[in-house]
Amino acid sequence: MKKFLTGLSLNTRSLIAYLVVIGSFTFLFRLAEKEVPPANKDVLNTAAGLILGTLATVVGFYFGSSKNETDANNAVNAVATASTITNSSTTTTTTTQAPI
Repeated sequence: MKKFLTGLSLNTRSLIAYLVVIGSFTFLFRLAEKEVPPANKDVLNTAAGLILGTLATVVGFYFGSSKNETDANNAVNAVATASTITNSSTTTTTTTQAPI
């Protein structure tokens, strides 16, 4: 069941990303072929900013810092694992001084 839910999660993310990208380009192409009435120009600019901002977020997630963060986490885990192995194989001796 866990494997199914993990696959579903990955598919859902991909599906949402595809819908955002397709919707953004559809919006831009429709916007290019129609004339905008002057009264609706501000509303259209706000909507365009929202849609293009969402597109930038999706692209950034798939190709940007998310990948770099995963690589950094893997590097930190590798160093931590190597450090743990080294520390567990080394014996340490602790000495205490008697009170004077």
